[in-house]
Amino acid sequence: MSLPTTTKVCREAIPELSEYDIVVRFHAAALNYRDVSIPYGTFPFGFKTGVVPGSDGAGEVIAVGAKVTRFQKGSKVVTQFNQKHIYGSLTSKTICTALGGDLDGVLRQYGAFNEEGLVAMPKSLDYVQASTLTGAAVTAWNALYSLRPVGVSLFAIHFAKAAGATVIATTSSAAKTQGLKDLGADHVINYREVENWGDKAKKLTDSKKGIDYVIDICRGGTMV
Repeated sequence: MSLPTTTKVCREAIPELSEYDIVVRFHAAALNYRDVSIPYGTFPFGFKTGVVPGSDGAGEVIAVGAKVTRFQKGSKVVTQFNQKHIYGSLTSKTICTALGGDLDGVLRQYGAFNEEGLVAMPKSLDYVQASTLTGAAVTAWNALYSLRPVGVSLFAIHFAKAAGATVIATTSSAAKTQGLKDLGADHVINYREVENWGDKAKKLTDSKKGIDYVIDICRGGTMV
């Protein structure tokens, strides 16, 4: 595959360290669909102008900042996709820290990263194998072991509001009502309390014509 004219090779100095940073010498990187769609102009979301592509990489630590505690020189590491997403659900701040999109990625010889944005490379894998973990492998792991419908639901609210839609959310938990409103839902219906919740939703629409788009999240252990 030939590279588009928007992609070019550059030479830069090895990044300087801050006290919590690590400099990694990359040995391998893996491509995802986004890494191809950005230079070809087909990626539908925003990204940093002139960004270094790639989120999935594995390499060796060659230098550590004065206050780094998790790694040392010679440690083998793998990148984390969203550099500021350390635990819990994604937020509006952590979702904007993606390597190869919001932040310079791994298609370079050396990169400086905060120590929290890296994980130890599994000893059973070589660099090439480990470089594939960041995107595809973690996605598969989450699908199998931590699948929850809530993540899709929350993103659906964000995307719908960004598109200018009136959002009617449903829930079975009264405790989640305010949280859904805080995320942007215009109306929240508890379908355990409102038997004919579909009729209630229709009455909340403009001119009482009904819903234009419905996103039905699979429940329990179902995967589609």
